[in-house]
Amino acid sequence: MKTLLFDLDGTLADPLKAFKSCVYFAFDQLQILRPLESSLRPCIGPPLEDSFLGLLGESNKNRLQELIYFYREHHKKIGIYQYEFYPYIDEALQGLQNKYQLFVVTSKPWIFAKPLLKHFSKEKYFNKIYGSEVSGERAKKTELIKFVLTQESLNAHETIMIGDRLHDIEGAKENGVYSIGVTWGYGSYSELKNAGADQIFSKISELNKIENYITPKIRF
Repeated sequence: MKTLLFDLDGTLADPLKAFKSCVYFAFDQLQILRPLESSLRPCIGPPLEDSFLGLLGESNKNRLQELIYFYREHHKKIGIYQYEFYPYIDEALQGLQNKYQLFVVTSKPWIFAKPLLKHFSKEKYFNKIYGSEVSGERAKKTELIKFVLTQESLNAHETIMIGDRLHDIEGAKENGVYSIGVTWGYGSYSELKNAGADQIFSKISELNKIENYITPKIRF
């Protein structure tokens, strides 16, 4: 294995505080009743449009683009500073960058992901940061992973996708990429297992010896 692709939200950092702040701001601007906090957690990971359609409900779905606009306005001014990177993620990335090429592959638009990682001094660990376009292009992990493989001329069989939701796992499988699900984020063990994750990690420290978990049939 030569390359690791990292999801951002729920894998490198906990976005809940930022996400909640941005969602509540957007709903307030549209004068729509805020969703319950318990309904927000499942929305972390999927493309924003998919999550927001569920939060808005049928009666307000025509206001989707307005909601996204206000969400993103708040995100770039305030939300970006409210992320909380997981403890020991720096130590893991420091060790891994000496052995592998590292890329961020997030459904979040790259114009938000790049300044976020720069603000928290995390961009130094990665060869490049990939995300979707604000238009929604490549928001699906399957499309984004395929794009990264092509852009970087990566061999899918020498690449690992690491993420906390089923979208990461399914996107990897559809591109012939080995997948590792992580349970410190927002996807459960059963979600990741049912999606077909090749390995599931419960501790960030397991990333430090990732080569020990790759099965021989994938490695060769």
